[in-house]
Amino acid sequence: MSAATRKLKYGGLATLPLPEPKHNTHGAVGVNPHELLQFLLPTGFFHSKSTARLYIFAECGPTLVKVREGWMSLRAGYKGMHVVTEQELEDMIHEMIREDILRVYVGSAVLTPTEQEEVISQVRLQGAAFPSL
Repeated sequence: MSAATRKLKYGGLATLPLPEPKHNTHGAVGVNPHELLQFLLPTGFFHSKSTARLYIFAECGPTLVKVREGWMSLRAGYKGMHVVTEQELEDMIHEMIREDILRVYVGSAVLTPTEQEEVISQVRLQGAAFPSL
């Protein structure tokens, strides 16, 4: 049974067509420094959160793809066929910052989503006293 074929619960087989990517870049050695800089500092952004983008690249990279002139993005999904959008990248950065804040304030404690929101709101209140943060 191939990876794309699954046995159904009530008998029979389901075959899912899994398209092949146009070119396989997995396992490629090295990253073009110019492309990495375009990913970290896209044109038109004054505050691109380049440090957070670098952490995302370290966790999800190293496959970059040119989206448009001066913009690079990551590949994700099955065989790298999905190009990460700017909104998805912003969501990843927001979630990473949120996890870091929670780790600083509560350590490795397990919190419910409501408790997490309360900690985040208290941090925002404390941060309001320091407008340069």
